[in-house]
Amino acid sequence: MGRGETSSDVLQDVVGDFGRWQMGISLLMALLKLPIAWFQLNIIVLEAHTDFWCTPPQDLKRNLSLEEWKNMSHPRLSSGGYDACRIYDRNYTSDGDFPITSATVPCHSWEYDRQVFKENIVTEWDLVCGQAMMTNVAQATFMSGVLIGNVLFGMAADRFGRKIPLMIAIGVQAVTGVLCSFSPWFVGFLAARFLMAVATGGTMIISFVLEVNSFFIQNAYNFVNRNTI
Repeated sequence: MGRGETSSDVLQDVVGDFGRWQMGISLLMALLKLPIAWFQLNIIVLEAHTDFWCTPPQDLKRNLSLEEWKNMSHPRLSSGGYDACRIYDRNYTSDGDFPITSATVPCHSWEYDRQVFKENIVTEWDLVCGQAMMTNVAQATFMSGVLIGNVLFGMAADRFGRKIPLMIAIGVQAVTGVLCSFSPWFVGFLAARFLMAVATGGTMIISFVLEVNSFFIQNAYNFVNRNTI
């Protein structure tokens, strides 16, 4: 190394500039980030807050408005609004004879405000009141899958190369994404979402390594050629 050279100059020569080959790899890997971002952030929509209330009897549903039903059946909260998880323990009949009582009983079915979200995991599987914590389970399951996917696909990529594990991860993402959308059971949804998360972790780690390697490999090759010719 000459007196005028520094180690940073050598490193810059090895890394090189952003060229067409690196651009192609970066664009291809960027396409993978679109589903990755959606899979990681879609819990915001899947568990979006939705107003709900206990389902009224059918005969009352025809004769009372929603606000009238809430006023007569749902206990008031000290913070304002209604307790949507319980109703007064009354014999609700269509003749309007409702005994006054302060005792309450838990609701067993709910209706939802669908003006913004027509359906999500909360409305489909009644993840409210005692089941509200299951929305957190859904996200924890996903993040656990991402962690496991990073490890498993990282090891597979080091052993078998990055192309085959990446193609497998993309395929699993596609299949499990469809299964999540059409699963009729919450447990099935969790299982499919976990596998999707494992594949997502795989595409994340492999695409990142491929993109970083694209900068170093090509420019290191050019650097060696320049200094050996």
